[in-house]
Amino acid sequence: MERLLEAIERFPKSGVYGFSVLLVLLIALVDRATGEGVSVSFFFILPILLVTWTGGRVPGLVLNALCASLKLASVLRWQGPDLFGRPALYWNLVVEGAFFLTLTFIAASLRDLHGQQHLLARTDPLTGVANRRAFYERAELELSRSRRLPEVLTVAFLDVDDFKRVNDALGHEAGDELLRSVAATFVRRVRSTDLVARLGGDEFALLLPATGAGAARSVLSELYATLVSEMARLSWPVTFSIGAVTFMRPPVSTDDMLRRVDELMYEVKREGKAGVKHQVFPEMPDSGVLPFRAEEAPQD
Repeated sequence: MERLLEAIERFPKSGVYGFSVLLVLLIALVDRATGEGVSVSFFFILPILLVTWTGGRVPGLVLNALCASLKLASVLRWQGPDLFGRPALYWNLVVEGAFFLTLTFIAASLRDLHGQQHLLARTDPLTGVANRRAFYERAELELSRSRRLPEVLTVAFLDVDDFKRVNDALGHEAGDELLRSVAATFVRRVRSTDLVARLGGDEFALLLPATGAGAARSVLSELYATLVSEMARLSWPVTFSIGAVTFMRPPVSTDDMLRRVDELMYEVKREGKAGVKHQVFPEMPDSGVLPFRAEEAPQD
């Protein structure tokens, strides 16, 4: 069922709406042709549920109104000249409409609940940014897109240096507040199309689609400077180690992509922490590994 719902959500809304309207018209024609003795209007529930799940309560109610109008037209035709000769037909129409409306509201509520659970399953509860699962899912998508277009992609890993010292000296509440500050700084400094994620502990990741080497170095330099400034303002005794790779050509797999970025971040840690290293893959003339500080953002 989960896979079916996800497959429906991947279709464009306009396509789902168009298909559902056509299905409603087809059911209405069959219902009119079979007559009052064999009603098939019950099948209106299929397009109603489809539209409600795709678009929510309002589109579902609009389709309900269309179904009710078409059914009413059939009832009036069956009534003949005496519009109130058989009141049972109107009663059946009201009962069917109430049933459809009830299911529409139930489906809309389930859709909202499903969306909330989907969001919670991919959100870090402490910082409010994406979690590891969401990051890996998005990384897979961006890597696939970079193969199709093709398109450059930059990925960065960040580790908070000496974070344990903050926890030990000031307590876990202070450490949590520090992580929230780091996440908030990330979010403020990136585009809406970028993805900020907390991978766990004091490690964060940044996914920058369609971002070349020069733009990546500029973003990383500004981000590093802002993080250092924010930590100084809040008197947090920490620094940051950042490793980033711009993929001019997609690597063989997501694991390979993330391994390269992770290794670069740990190179910064091994060489004294508090810095940024950026690499272009595959290596181009004069690219190599470029270490820099916030005030030294190399250009292409």
